[in-house]
Amino acid sequence: MANDTVAQFQTAIQQDSSLKEQLNAAAADFEAASKIAKEHGYDLSADEIRKALTQESNEDLAQAVNPGVEPRQQLT
Repeated sequence: MANDTVAQFQTAIQQDSSLKEQLNAAAADFEAASKIAKEHGYDLSADEIRKALTQESNEDLAQAVNPGVEPRQQLT
């Protein structure tokens, strides 16, 4: 299932600084990110990566912007 693969890939990114650097260099180039994912054994299309990145919940986005405050709420 693509969602499981995406979750596994996200975990790998958090644990592998080299992989994280490669993806940061790819920036918003989802085709390049897909190629990097495949090089690391994750069969993800550019569209799957794009969808995973754009489907972050408001709470996830609030946590990224304001990580130290509980409860995390959407900033308006």
